[in-house]
Amino acid sequence: MLLEYVYRDVWLQPMQFKLDLRLARLLGIHTQTRPVIINALWQYIKTHRLQDPAEREYINCDKYLEQVIHHHHSHPDSWLPSFSFFISFLF
Repeated sequence: MLLEYVYRDVWLQPMQFKLDLRLARLLGIHTQTRPVIINALWQYIKTHRLQDPAEREYINCDKYLEQVIHHHHSHPDSWLPSFSFFISFLF
């Protein structure tokens, strides 16, 4: 019974990802689930008021975020698909 519980517990856990060192420093997290990582990124953008006031779907990166995603003024659709480059799956 104990082995079955451990087996189910391991497989029911959401996948954890390790962040690239630059992104980890920026967001203050090192390993986490993908939704938590995306949420932390949006919180960083909101906290630092990086949304373009005229075009709210665009991000005006500060010097730290620009070092990570290599865009100064961009739409998240242009860099979110390649976002997996900055995170790696942990077993």
